[in-house]
Amino acid sequence: MSLAQKTTQTFIGHVLVMAQGILLTPLIIKIAGTETYGWYVLLATSVGIIFGVSNLGIGIYAKRWLPSHDGSDERAKLFFPQFNFQILSIIILSIIAMEIFKLGPRFNLWQTRGFWPWLIPLHLLSYVIYSQATDYFRYTHRIGWFNIGTVSQPYLFIGLSLAGYFWSSKLSISSLFFAKTLASTAVAIVLLKRLNQEICFYPCLPSKQDAWEEMKVGFPLLLSYLVDVILSGGDRYVIAAIMSTREVGQYSPAYTLGSLMIIMAKVFGVVIPPILSQRIDCGDETGAAELMTRSCRVFLLIALPFFVGSLMLGGDVLRLFANEEIAVAAWLVIPFVAMGTIFYGMILIYSNLLFVRLKTHALFYINAASAVLNIILNCVLVFYFRDIVFAALATFISYLFSYLWLKHLLAEDELVPRIRVVWLVKVGIMAIIMGLVIYGTKYIFIHIDLTLRTSLSGVFGIMSYLMLLTVWKSVASEEICIFKEAWARAWGK
Repeated sequence: MSLAQKTTQTFIGHVLVMAQGILLTPLIIKIAGTETYGWYVLLATSVGIIFGVSNLGIGIYAKRWLPSHDGSDERAKLFFPQFNFQILSIIILSIIAMEIFKLGPRFNLWQTRGFWPWLIPLHLLSYVIYSQATDYFRYTHRIGWFNIGTVSQPYLFIGLSLAGYFWSSKLSISSLFFAKTLASTAVAIVLLKRLNQEICFYPCLPSKQDAWEEMKVGFPLLLSYLVDVILSGGDRYVIAAIMSTREVGQYSPAYTLGSLMIIMAKVFGVVIPPILSQRIDCGDETGAAELMTRSCRVFLLIALPFFVGSLMLGGDVLRLFANEEIAVAAWLVIPFVAMGTIFYGMILIYSNLLFVRLKTHALFYINAASAVLNIILNCVLVFYFRDIVFAALATFISYLFSYLWLKHLLAEDELVPRIRVVWLVKVGIMAIIMGLVIYGTKYIFIHIDLTLRTSLSGVFGIMSYLMLLTVWKSVASEEICIFKEAWARAWGK
């Protein structure tokens, strides 16, 4: 399967997963109520953090070297020791978490609200097995199987949740977690059956020395994950503490819209590492550098016009997505976050180099510094101006800081993408022309329905940008060929 096919399949998969999240939120709120949804989000976030730290950094070597090994015995020796370690780790951590959860009502810290604590270890165990199975296919270049697993699990979760609701006439936190556990288990069984046809189970754990050496490399990556959680969600807590939860409700939908384009960088985060690792291990430095440059160009070709479009249509889209009050208060959040997302996306693409080079300490330091800067800026700006737009400005500054630091750190690396200023100017000019078309369309159709006007403006803007790309072929001739190939062969063999 070509790079274009892998990228397109993964992009479609990510869009479907994102759409699942959009469907799930109103479903839970409408059936179970806002309070139940809030508790579900808190519990889901908590178990997600436990899952994220459960490998203790072990597993990075398997992800790094699996792409370059084809033999079944070699793959089994790489995959199963870290698999067995995380299984053991998650059992211990989940039992501790279950006991801590039970202590809440005794000390009046929180209420269980009918949640079954024994679901915590069952859910985490099933999700670890499911995640490990999908990762195996991701890092052995079977993106098709990876996408089948990542897309089928959330939609099976929705189906089982609805089935439970129709059977019992209620939707509780326990039934949601039970449905998610069943969905993860079902998909894991299918993937493990396919995996077992390739490699046999290898019953061992990493040696103490190997585990310690791998933890020294992988633990900073684990800490980076925790820091990323703070970086992406810390501003909500600052807004709630300084202003109120009302402003959090205004900020969140605008932030969601502004950060939509990050999905493209995350797709490259799935597709690039295995291919990049393989090319470097085979001595194909030129091919690896071309892969990095092409990925950045494709991302920028989409992200730059998205930023301009957010300036032109952000307020109208927010009115349709939320309401007039939120649009008036938060529409400027969208372009600030979209601008920050450009740099965050570049960070995600550049960080693939750090992963392949096993320079995970540097990635942690950058993310940690960015998270601290983000929290400090949020506290100062939001406290002083009392405006949620300044939280978005803090996000933009933090991502810009991280990008400049990372670019400086990798300045001597031969694989760093070389994006010419002239090329960026050309893309910027096309994006501005697209913005003018959107503005003109809005002015022409100013008296028609908001939904129709916004749709027409968006369609005409996209069409004008695509026409400019076609006419100005020197800007994106190779990228256009990639898209054509992807469109024609995305789901081929």
